[in-house]
Amino acid sequence: MKTKIICTSCPRGCAITIEHQGKTIKNITGYTCKRGLAYAKDEFTLPKRVLTSTVKVNQGELAMLPVRTAGPIPKAKILECVKALCNMSVDAPVKIGSVICPNICGTNVDLIASRDINKK
Repeated sequence: MKTKIICTSCPRGCAITIEHQGKTIKNITGYTCKRGLAYAKDEFTLPKRVLTSTVKVNQGELAMLPVRTAGPIPKAKILECVKALCNMSVDAPVKIGSVICPNICGTNVDLIASRDINKK
C-alpha cells in the first residue's frame, strides 16, 4: 500500500511516498533532505500538530487571549484539547509566553499565551 504526503519541514514541499504494509514502513521516497525523511516517518507513525486557539480573559483589555501549544501534540488529541479550551479562562494581566495550562490533556506539552493582555 502507498500513502502520499507533502512535507512541511521546509519551503520546498517535497511530495513523499510511503510504501507500507499496515503500520510497518517498507520504503520512503521523494524526500530531498534528512528533515523530510524524519517528517515522513513521524507523520506516518504519530502525526503531530501545534494547536492555536483562544481562551476567555477575565477583567482584561481584550475578551479573548490567543494561545498555542509550546510544541506539537498528537493529532488525535486536538479535539480533546479544543474541548478543554472551551471551559478555560484566565485572569488578566497575562504576559506572552506564560503557561496557561501545563501538560494540556496529558500531552506533556504546555498551553502558552501568544500575547500580552493588560488588566482593564
